Amino acid sequence: NNVHSAAGYFEEPRGSQWGIIRVGTGNRKPINVLTNLIHEYCHFLQWKNGDSIWKKLHDGESIEGASYVTLEEHTERDSLRLIREWHLPVNHSAIRKRSRAYIAYLRQESK
Repeated sequence: NNVHSAAGYFEEPRGSQWGIIRVGTGNRKPINVLTNLIHEYCHFLQWKNGDSIWKKLHDGESIEGASYVTLEEHTERDSLRLIREWHLPVNHSAIRKRSRAYIAYLRQESK
């Protein structure tokens, strides 16, 4: 599983190396880039705050299927909350729909 093939990723710091948040832009709509950036920022917050699911994933334990979907559900929920908190001028219903579609896709793939 190559995380670098995704639309974005967060890589936690290791030793003296900095962490990385990277989001692909390509010819994607700016709102999609922004929502992916917020999603990856939420992964950063999971790492920073010692979230139990994040720790399980990155402490060498296998996290697949339902556990991975749970992590992404939490991340999407937190992303939507930040978008509201930050009063971003976005189409909230479209973003929620995109989020639900992403989670539905993950659920289907984890079967």
